[in-house]
Amino acid sequence: MTIRYTTGRLLARDLDHSDIPELQRIAGRNDVARMLFSAKSPWPRDEVQDWIDNSYWTGKAGFRLGLCLKDDPYHVVGAIGLGGDPVSCAFFIDPVHWNKGYATEAMKGLLSVASNELGLSEVEADHFHDNPASRRVLIKLGFCEIGTGLGTSAAREEAEPVVIYAKEI
Repeated sequence: MTIRYTTGRLLARDLDHSDIPELQRIAGRNDVARMLFSAKSPWPRDEVQDWIDNSYWTGKAGFRLGLCLKDDPYHVVGAIGLGGDPVSCAFFIDPVHWNKGYATEAMKGLLSVASNELGLSEVEADHFHDNPASRRVLIKLGFCEIGTGLGTSAAREEAEPVVIYAKEI
């Protein structure tokens, strides 16, 4: 069972082991890994493989998809996912593609999947306090700040403040 969606410029598709080198390169960068909860810098191949193996669509929240440019569906430029309790969404984009609106575009598609395929009426998201780019994406999509907390990242030495958001969909 799989799920995929397209936007104006992107394809969100299942991840597979052929994506490991690109995911290592993108999310294993310190400037990206520090903003994620599970990626190390560098991100070891076996950990990326486990991450992918725990990412597959099962018809409910708890999946991740690779993000590709529509004209190059074999090379990921990021990833997006939905999971947890409460259900939360997350994303990352290759820094080569920052400031092009891809995160916002991909998240709009994911919110549609959350509503139409999963029947969700609300999702949450969060970001580390020092990640203004993710904040801009979430605010642009209509997420509202609902609180703060502490989060850990495999690429940070200690827990750091996170800002928590929610959005009705």
